[in-house]
Amino acid sequence: MSVDEFKSLVTQKQGLARSNLYRVKLPALPGASSREVNLLCKNVELPGRQILTSDRVIGTKREQIPYGYTAPPVSMTFQLLNDYGIKNYFETWQKRAMNQDTYEVGYQRGPGGYGFNIQIEQLQKGVGNLPFFSTNIGFVNFTGSFFGDEKPVYTCTLINAFPTSMNNITLTNDQDGLSELTISLAYTDWKPGVLSASNTNISSVGNPFNIGVELLNRTINLPLGKFGPINLNANLNLPRSVTKAIGLFNIFRAFT
Repeated sequence: MSVDEFKSLVTQKQGLARSNLYRVKLPALPGASSREVNLLCKNVELPGRQILTSDRVIGTKREQIPYGYTAPPVSMTFQLLNDYGIKNYFETWQKRAMNQDTYEVGYQRGPGGYGFNIQIEQLQKGVGNLPFFSTNIGFVNFTGSFFGDEKPVYTCTLINAFPTSMNNITLTNDQDGLSELTISLAYTDWKPGVLSASNTNISSVGNPFNIGVELLNRTINLPLGKFGPINLNANLNLPRSVTKAIGLFNIFRAFT
């Protein structure tokens, strides 16, 4: 395949999938809000599937025959803040499955159950980058997803998922060390697409690669809603170059 053929294929398929554009939708539980949990999700795995086979021998010929399938656990890693809300969140969730005080086992389904449907989305990159501000947290480029136009190119739903293991947290004397928590989720099955069920209890939250946007919002005290596609023309006292960029963005949206 030539370079031109490769470029043409990438263009036809709307670009390369990027591993840092993703979103997870987790249940609303005490300890931390769904938005906080999603923003602090450092990485997540899309589930795989293995076909189980058994050997069948006919004469001297051996072949594998499928008889079922299994799906490995899915891991997620989270950055910890000083309130340890993420850890409290998953401790609460695990306590629904196995109460460490009463040693009672919970129910997977139904009200008060420990099984929830979780959605994992691979997102498509939005409309280019618009440089806005240089702040004390570094120079920030706002992608098109900042304006709310991120598109899931692939979605899968973990059915009746719950955290089976919560890894140890290593504390060291490294000066710049950051604490992280890794969770392993078991589930009944997974399906591509979005499933609706009585035990979904999912709160739709922002995508995790907008952490820099959240930090910028706190730094300049500017409500994120004013950047929405409806209020792009609001008087935000932005530099003229930024205002022109927003105007071009509005024109682009009008013809897409």
